[in-house]
Amino acid sequence: MGPDRRSALGKIALLLTVISVLGLAALLIGDLVGAKGFGNTESSTLADTSWVSFSLGGILASVTGIVAWLLGRSRGRSGDVQAGKIAVGWFVLAVLIVAVVEALD
Repeated sequence: MGPDRRSALGKIALLLTVISVLGLAALLIGDLVGAKGFGNTESSTLADTSWVSFSLGGILASVTGIVAWLLGRSRGRSGDVQAGKIAVGWFVLAVLIVAVVEALD
């Protein structure tokens, strides 16, 4: 395995990041179009699944990203370092997005 390739851990970190991004996209689209369950007063399975994908995906992405980043640095795998940075960066951005949305409500 070359230094630019990602290990399974780096791929998992990126996969969890993508799941979290898709969850946020579903939440935003559902809210913009006024879909049932995406408002503050009601609930739906799709909205709940989107929220869990966004939040849990982001948390797990940050944990696996930190591990991939640290192991990638110690093992000389730049692909894992990059995957870790992407996952941790998304988590920080997601926290800021949630903070801004909550402040606006």
